[in-house]
Amino acid sequence: MPRSVNEILADDIVSHDVDLMRLTAKSRRTLVRSLNALQADLIEEVRRMDMAGAARASTRHARLLKLIESADNMVISTYKDMRGTLKSDLRDIAEITSEAAAGALEDGLALTTQAVSLTPVQLTSIAGAAVVEGAPMKEWMGRQSARFRNGFKDQMRMGLLAGESVPRMVRRIRPLTTAAKHEVTALVRTSALSVQNEARVTMYGENDDLIKAVQASATLDTKTSQLCRGRDKMSWTMEGVPIKRSGANFPFPGPPPWHFNCRTTLLPITKSFEELGIKTKRKVKEIDEKRAAMDGEIVSAKMNYEAWLRRQPAARAREALGNTRYKLWKRGKGLTMQQMLDQDGRPLSVEKLRAKYKRKVRKGT
Repeated sequence: MPRSVNEILADDIVSHDVDLMRLTAKSRRTLVRSLNALQADLIEEVRRMDMAGAARASTRHARLLKLIESADNMVISTYKDMRGTLKSDLRDIAEITSEAAAGALEDGLALTTQAVSLTPVQLTSIAGAAVVEGAPMKEWMGRQSARFRNGFKDQMRMGLLAGESVPRMVRRIRPLTTAAKHEVTALVRTSALSVQNEARVTMYGENDDLIKAVQASATLDTKTSQLCRGRDKMSWTMEGVPIKRSGANFPFPGPPPWHFNCRTTLLPITKSFEELGIKTKRKVKEIDEKRAAMDGEIVSAKMNYEAWLRRQPAARAREALGNTRYKLWKRGKGLTMQQMLDQDGRPLSVEKLRAKYKRKVRKGT
């Protein structure tokens, strides 16, 4: 049975989501390197201060205060740099997402003119306003910086009170860095999804002559939250009105992420031929030669990655997974889909992703 335009668009968006996993893997690597450098600097500073080597308590306390002041400056500077790096990466994600979504719309509908994409001002605004659980990305980064600084102070004070040697005090730093890496990894993933979905929704709004609604599509596996399972396939008009037959009975809650490490994305629901004012059978036939069916219906298929991969040509599935994981998947080896799609080992550069989603020049533009 031929697929509808909305199903084709859904496939394209899932493919783009996989590419963005690889782009965010590159961002995470960059920030983790910054935290490793911070750890090395803090260790060197603890050794330099040598609090355990001071005979008098007053001297040890004075060195502790100097260490805390120096460490505070290091942590604040590192997190400020990381915030700037992430903000720049989010701007790139917004731009590429907008271009990919517009390109998918043009190809799926066989448009002869360009879909409306986002302006540089819109892209910068979206990147700067990334929100996670109601708080801006900048605020989350500030909280993580404060948590690291307070943790360092507490650990150094406890080590000093316990009369620990310098090597033992140094060992207290590593768990702080490990926790910080987990936090910043979750923040990168979640803020990237925030920008990605916000860019898509904004782009869909700019093309509301073609798109009438958005539909939540959760990644359905054992790690999917109850919230996202419950909202999967719910749809809302571009004005935020719930489409009751999709199961939605409340206004649009805003684009995902709806929680930390959320993976739900938003799919566009195009208008039907009739809604677009294309009514004659002859005209519909002409368009159908270029396009899949435009029925204006929600996508009913379960849009998890496993189902998506099984619908793809071998080359596309291999690109998504990488050669090694693709071979394991084809052999039915016991890796979870989450493990299959873990892109940490396959970072993708912004330049390569921009080239991949560069749109064709359309007639009439």
